Amino acid sequence: MQERIMVLLLEVDNVDVLTRLIEANDALNN
Repeated sequence: MQERIMVLLLEVDNVDVLTRLIEANDALNN
């Protein structure tokens, strides 16, 4: 069970990083 929680945390962390990269990219393009 703990492994699943770790995987979920990693996935959420990756989504957060991707979102920040996308926002930064939009800021550079506009």
